[in-house]
Amino acid sequence: TFGATMTFIAVASSALCLWIGVSLYSKVSSKIALKGALASGFIFSRLLRVAIMTVATYAALTIVFPDFMGFAVDMLAKANIVDAAAPFSGIVAILLITGVYNTIHTALSLIPSYFLSTIPSSSTALKMGRPWITSIQAKKQNP
Repeated sequence: TFGATMTFIAVASSALCLWIGVSLYSKVSSKIALKGALASGFIFSRLLRVAIMTVATYAALTIVFPDFMGFAVDMLAKANIVDAAAPFSGIVAILLITGVYNTIHTALSLIPSYFLSTIPSSSTALKMGRPWITSIQAKKQNP
């Protein structure tokens, strides 16, 4: 379905961009610190997810569901967010709202995920290994 496709695009772009951000940080920095790598990955993931989802939302509203655009702009006009006579302001408002949503959702997805991924590795009884981010850190510190 369409919703599942948009969710896949959002989650895949977040994960891929997080990995790219951490990898770029490890190549640029001679001494990788976990907090720096995570901050780099988080910022990169957030920015690119917003950009990717803005393009995906624009495509969805103009190509896949063009009839929904009028409805969405009308709802924003009734809420006094945009002027109904200026449809371009409606698409800009929709994309801005979607961008804010994706910014917040990235934080709500990545921060708890990091802490949950460290739980198994913090227990010596489980011996489940380390999260990938700490593996990159260990390789960089012990070449």
